[in-house]
Amino acid sequence: VDWYDIGLHRGDALAGARAAELIATESPSNYDIFDAAVFAAKAATLRNERAVEIALAELSYLSDSEIDGGTQKLIAALGGDVTVDGDFGPASQAAMDGVLRRLDAGPSETGTVDRILQLARLTWQQSSFRVDLY
Repeated sequence: VDWYDIGLHRGDALAGARAAELIATESPSNYDIFDAAVFAAKAATLRNERAVEIALAELSYLSDSEIDGGTQKLIAALGGDVTVDGDFGPASQAAMDGVLRRLDAGPSETGTVDRILQLARLTWQQSSFRVDLY
């Protein structure tokens, strides 16, 4: 998973999709199921059509709670104060709204998958990685 993580950070969307699959099926140490959602969402927001398809399939295998935990991890990565527990309640929504407001990113998406994809896109936009190259 560590190598897939390096690949994803370098723009390899398929690496992110494969990391999500590996985490979800093999439960490697140092990663939890919420990380699978994060990897899948980040991969799904890049431009490799095959990887996007695989990543979205990985997200479809996860429960709403598992995806919400990934959403909370992305909120925290973007500077939000949130408890990562997979329960996306009012406190998580307030933390997400605060991150979106601070980054001038518009209103929050409402669907479980839409929220995590919105934050994954925002994560790429905040990174120094040139997503327009891929």
